[in-house]
Amino acid sequence: MRRRKQTIISSTNQSATNSAPGPPSNLPPSRPEIVDLAQLLYDHIEGQISRADIKAQLIVAADAILAAAVTNLGKGATRVLFDDRASVLTRLLALYTIAMFAALLASFVYALLVVMPKLDSAGNKGLAFFGDIARDTQSGFASSFAEQSSEAIRDNLVAEIYVKSKIAVGKYAGVRVSVFFLFGALILWGLVEVIQSLLLSST
Repeated sequence: MRRRKQTIISSTNQSATNSAPGPPSNLPPSRPEIVDLAQLLYDHIEGQISRADIKAQLIVAADAILAAAVTNLGKGATRVLFDDRASVLTRLLALYTIAMFAALLASFVYALLVVMPKLDSAGNKGLAFFGDIARDTQSGFASSFAEQSSEAIRDNLVAEIYVKSKIAVGKYAGVRVSVFFLFGALILWGLVEVIQSLLLSST
């Protein structure tokens, strides 16, 4: 009876030990997992770059539409601005018109800089950047690609992730500035329309 009781207690303790949650694993992921995570991050950043390019293209389209709508407003604005015989309101209209076109041009330039291709690599020759691949011969690339180790694949991929992250940050900064100038041009356009209405009502 005592032996049976000890057996039951022993099996119960063993069962409780197996069912208890263990300490969290602090082991680093295996090498294939690191490469897979790097590939996912690379694809994510590449998607962010593509979205920044699409936003810049939409801004360019908006700039073109606004430029077509306000083309007639800019005729003779510079001459009127420096004409001493023009009224203060008329010269203010010319000033806002010039500022509007300047903001529109700045928005257009920054949007074009966003979509301009970036051809810099990570600094070291690797097999993850198309520029480095294109500068090599076909046989040289095939040989280098076949001979590279898992560590080399990981290092090249991580280096390109860093470079592409900097490219993405630069593109989104350009989009932000371009949108800022576009909004400024729209606000100035509204002010120009208001001043024009005041001038027409005073005549």
